[in-house]
Formats: sequence, C-alpha cells, structure tokens
Amino acid sequence: MGINDLTLDDLHVGSRILYYANACNYFAEFELDYIIFAKKDVAEFNVNRDEVMAVEYVGLDEIDDFINDR
Repeated sequence: MGINDLTLDDLHVGSRILYYANACNYFAEFELDYIIFAKKDVAEFNVNRDEVMAVEYVGLDEIDDFINDR
C-alpha cells in the first residue's frame, strides 16, 4: 500500500479470502488473500494498482455503517 508510518500493532486482519480464477487452459490463480484494517491517521500512501484492487477510507464515525453494508 505504500504506507510508511504503520507498525504491526496498527494492523488488524479482518478476513481471509480463498481466491481462484481460471484464466485459460494453461493458467490459473489460486491464492489466499487477506483483508487488513489499520486504525491510524495516514497522510499519504501510494497504491500499486497491479496488486491492490480497492482502497477505501472510512472515518471512525462511519465504521458501523461500513460494516453493516457489507
């Protein structure tokens, strides 16, 4: 994610997803992905779009609605 000011104590694993995609007759992806949350004010980050599909900032006052919507 390109966030430089996080520590391991800032990170919380929310879920794991077993992912499989059959791309063609010769290639498939089969991986275990993690959804990781960080509770921290972050001034700047640089997302590698080849590795990260989505990033969403959720304010503390919005977290209950965020979780309930999913």
